[in-house]
Amino acid sequence: MKLAQDDKKKAILDAARKLLVRRGFHEDEVALDAVARAAKVAKGTLFLYYRNKHDLFRAAFGDLVDQLAGELEAAAAQPLKGRVRLERIVEIVIAYFERNKDFLSQSARFPGCRLAENHARMVALLERCAADGLFPDRDLGPAASNLFGLCRSAILYKAVSGKEDSMDYRVSRVTDTFLYGQAGRR
Repeated sequence: MKLAQDDKKKAILDAARKLLVRRGFHEDEVALDAVARAAKVAKGTLFLYYRNKHDLFRAAFGDLVDQLAGELEAAAAQPLKGRVRLERIVEIVIAYFERNKDFLSQSARFPGCRLAENHARMVALLERCAADGLFPDRDLGPAASNLFGLCRSAILYKAVSGKEDSMDYRVSRVTDTFLYGQAGRR
């Protein structure tokens, strides 16, 4: 079965991510031969897209960053306001973390992963929520980090509790905790 060029690139990035997860995020322990085999392409095909192993693994992380970036950009374009906007942002981030939980647990360790770009996107989205009057427009950098952390915590809670709460419930809990704190004061 021949893969189209975009499909090949996606297969290569997916294979590289899976192997990095399996090998504990040690780039030196993942051979390009293994990536090519897992992606079902010839080893030479890797070099059509990436100069070397480091570029490939950096692209594997970058692809994940780009996926979230696209979803956050789409959220920014939606005509939502206030809490509904914030809940949509939380839903996107929780779903993203859930899809990529095995990989993202270690992503900050890899150089060049460009997480700061999505942090800046989150700050911009929170600025829009503040402009809607949802909360004061103060230093939203730490608030963006807190919101990412709360979304990751929702995934952790699901894993340790074994509860299969609905996405709506998790979004509501994360949003309430972000807006009002654990005590729920309003």
